[in-house]
Amino acid sequence: MYDISQGIRYAVNWAEQNNQKIVINLSLGARLPDYPLTLAEAVQYAQDKGAVVIAASGNDKGGLQGFYPACLPGVIAVAASGQDHHPASFSNLSGLTAPGVDIISALPNNSYGTLSGTSQAAAFVSAAAAMQWSAYPDKSPAELDTVLHSSQSDFSEGCTQYWWGKVCTYKYFVLNALDSIYRLGEEISLYDTLEFLNTTYDAHLSGEIPFAVKVSNPATVTGVEFSLILMRKI
Repeated sequence: MYDISQGIRYAVNWAEQNNQKIVINLSLGARLPDYPLTLAEAVQYAQDKGAVVIAASGNDKGGLQGFYPACLPGVIAVAASGQDHHPASFSNLSGLTAPGVDIISALPNNSYGTLSGTSQAAAFVSAAAAMQWSAYPDKSPAELDTVLHSSQSDFSEGCTQYWWGKVCTYKYFVLNALDSIYRLGEEISLYDTLEFLNTTYDAHLSGEIPFAVKVSNPATVTGVEFSLILMRKI
């Protein structure tokens, strides 16, 4: 843990000296019986300096408690999903999930192959955070954290559609990196995103009316639903 802690401090100091934002990816971890004070202090030092710290949630099919550094305060812990968008069978659970099964990875002897693990998933999230900050360097670490967690695509299964909404037996969420950049860059408003092409808001209509909208930024919209309210004069 000492070498890892020193590496974190070195990276943070370099970023500060060069006036750079920094995302620290910790594709590592262990379930420890004792609190790793040296590592915790290094992570806190990085956070105090404005770094975003992202860590693998672990591969022992459990929770985050006692798994370091993922369980440390302020660390963005990342779970792994498979190609079916389901949580990977080996992954510890966390609030943020990214692809982590059969990921093309660098291997020893200048070679490449596929590996699976929350380490691979954490790298995806770190890359997304770095792209966010590259595009919007004025955003805070807290804003990056919020947007990463809110930019997960919904892969629901076993859904039944009712007139009042949809009920799904299973709901799986996986990071949508592109969506996270759009969400960080702008406050999304329904009325800024959708433009009614052939009528106006709150219009009173009768007869057969063709109805269409134009979506100005499709990457920020996951779906459009229309509601028809029937009214009659009394």
